[in-house]
Amino acid sequence: MTASAAGRVNAGVIVASGGEHLDFHGFTVRVFRSLHSQFGSYGYFAPGTLTAPPPRPETISDLVEGGSLAYLITVGGFSVLFLSGTANYVEREVAGLRPDVLVLGMSGHANVHDYTARALRATRPRLLVPSHHDDMVTHWTTRPCRRAATPRPPPSCPTRRRIGLAARVLDPEVLRWYDL
Repeated sequence: MTASAAGRVNAGVIVASGGEHLDFHGFTVRVFRSLHSQFGSYGYFAPGTLTAPPPRPETISDLVEGGSLAYLITVGGFSVLFLSGTANYVEREVAGLRPDVLVLGMSGHANVHDYTARALRATRPRLLVPSHHDDMVTHWTTRPCRRAATPRPPPSCPTRRRIGLAARVLDPEVLRWYDL
């Protein structure tokens, strides 16, 4: 849900469009233009552009693309790159960033060329955290086996060796705390 649809625009919300480097005196946030996932027809999910505050969405079909963003958050020299809300990205925007952690969306990228390998080669993280490998409809507590549908290569997979992946992979569990 967007902050503006929830009536929170004036409650400390910063509107960004990509290119911002924000210093919050203790941590920084860099904002990058990004893309949403591509479907079988190579079109985007919920195409369109927001030109005014949207109404409160009731279903997933009420959402409009409106511009996807990626975020690099750095605290005390430790950085996390979030390409997690979508399953596509603008490679030239993130190439060379070298985050400690890459949180990479894993749902809906079947039609994006060499998706995971390109993201890993472009950013060379030490740790990869796959995210957004849900169907966006089924509640997480009712899924019979979330891990069975996780579209990521296992540690011994030839794809990981082919791209020279030195990153560890952490497939997080819901509501579990991790020390990175």
